Formats: sequence, C-alpha cells, structure tokens
Amino acid sequence: MKTRQEAREYLRQYKDITRKAEEISRQIEYITEEAYNLKSMDMTSDRVQSSPKTYDRIGEMIGRIDAETERLVDKYNKELETRREVVATIFQIKNGKARSIIFNRYIDGFTWDQTVSAQDISLRWAHVLEERGLDEVAEIIS
Repeated sequence: MKTRQEAREYLRQYKDITRKAEEISRQIEYITEEAYNLKSMDMTSDRVQSSPKTYDRIGEMIGRIDAETERLVDKYNKELETRREVVATIFQIKNGKARSIIFNRYIDGFTWDQTVSAQDISLRWAHVLEERGLDEVAEIIS
C-alpha cells in the first residue's frame, strides 16, 4: 500500500500539471502566431524566377511548426488526462468531509485557514480529516 506522503505527491501533481498545461498553452499560442506570420508573408516581390527554394523553405518551416504544435497539443492532452484522474481519485474518497478537505487543499489550493473557514471546522479536525482522506487516496492509487 502507498503511504500518505505518496498520496500527497500524487495529489500535488494537479497543481504541477496545471502550471505545465498553462506553459504548453502559451507555447502553442506562440508557435501558432509564428505560423500565421510565416503564412501571411508576401514573398512574391522577392521571388526570382530561378529561386523556388524560398517557398520550399517556408513550407518546410511551416511543416515543422505544425509538427511541433501537434506534439505540444498531444502533451497538453496527456497532462489534462492526468488531472482528470487525480480529480476522479478524490471523488472516490468515501468520507464527504475528508473529500472536501482534500479537494480544498489540493485542487482549490486553499491554505489551512481558508480550508477550516470554508468547512467551518477546527484546524485539528481538518488535519485528522486530511489524514483520513490521504489514507483513502493511498489505498485507491495502490
């Protein structure tokens, strides 16, 4: 069986994946913009009858940009699938209060103060519920 620490690390993936997905999204946006810039370049005034290689190079660059965009989209989708798995794991926690504590802490990113305020419980009880929730997550991911 997995430990509580391993369960914490599993749940912390959510935040890490969120940051990675945002970075990938920015990269896709940048690459897409670069592709549009290349596609919209007017090379007709620079073209000389004997140099069709200019168009070949642009086509090759656009092809590489498209391939990189596709790779990033695949990576983005895999990251989102892992996020969905983490959330699905949390929803398998049987104790509703423990599930809420885990969700607040690891998905919503609440501090302990925010968590106890949202749940209207003591800090000590919140820690007990988190431990119970982590034990269930450890069992689920084993």
